[in-house]
Amino acid sequence: MRVGVLGINYKSSELKVREILAKTAQAHVASEYLTGHNFSYVLLSTCNRTEIYFSAEDLPSAHTELLNLLRTDIDFAFEHCLYSYFGSECFNHLAKVTAGFDSVIFGETEIQGQVRQAYERACISQRLPSSMHFMFQKALKIGKNVRSRFSLPQQRASIEGVIYDLSNAFFLHEKKPSVLFVGNSEINRKVLLHLKSKGIDVITLATRAEEAALGLVQKQGVKLLAWKNLSSWTQYDMIIAGTNQKEFLLKKEDAMSYTEPASLIPTSLIIDLSMPRSVDPQLGKHPQISLFNIEEINAFANQKQKMKLEDIEGLNDTICDAINRQLECYNTKQKKAFSCGLFSL
Repeated sequence: MRVGVLGINYKSSELKVREILAKTAQAHVASEYLTGHNFSYVLLSTCNRTEIYFSAEDLPSAHTELLNLLRTDIDFAFEHCLYSYFGSECFNHLAKVTAGFDSVIFGETEIQGQVRQAYERACISQRLPSSMHFMFQKALKIGKNVRSRFSLPQQRASIEGVIYDLSNAFFLHEKKPSVLFVGNSEINRKVLLHLKSKGIDVITLATRAEEAALGLVQKQGVKLLAWKNLSSWTQYDMIIAGTNQKEFLLKKEDAMSYTEPASLIPTSLIIDLSMPRSVDPQLGKHPQISLFNIEEINAFANQKQKMKLEDIEGLNDTICDAINRQLECYNTKQKKAFSCGLFSL
């Protein structure tokens, strides 16, 4: 199986380095930019990881070429923060990622959809070899089967639960906060629905793709803020940013007019779930604003995690068995293809 992965995640590097690698990958490895290379690839970029799955006749050469692409705009040593897997180890890694075994929140479900979307984008822009189709389709199947067969512990933490707890801590003795969501991402929609279920219903959404958000807006009674008016975010008590942009959307300049005591800024809590970050970190220095990034939210979630070690080991054995069965099936098909004079990556 001529496949490999080159990646960085929350376990291998700090947020700042992950953010730089994510921006570089999106600028130089995204399908609309990367052409004329002798390998096929799938770019998986989420708030906690950036991974490039690739297939080529010469895997070491493709690996080196991808490293050089990442070095394009980076002037410091970052290679020690990366990890690489090849062949069956790459498949093993992807299957565990898809099942949520490699996530900050063990067993979280968002990653399944993120892997599927990354694979589908690659299918549209490239002609992927059979090995890549096999690996992604089977990894998605394994992830789905694990979730359907096992009921993960109900006490596990969640990003949306942590955010709701933060909102309670900040607005405990006040009226329900007015909340602005920046971006119509999957994680934002999940947090929005959770807050609505908890009675927080003064919610506004700002998104570039307003038409795609109309169903959510109408069904949940959410207001829309025109994207061109995003600088008015200072009118909201709480901001949740979960979007994919190349620049800061919430800037310190927007809050400058509220620095005088006579005109206090309404915003007191900002949560940036984006990767790269979409909120200027300098806003965290504003005397009235508390800013939390995805790494800090993950840390809160880890503190609440209550899965028992034996539960994780049992699930890990199950997924390893599924991976081995799929690899046996793949190897058998490859042998038959070889005996018939057919060759496939």
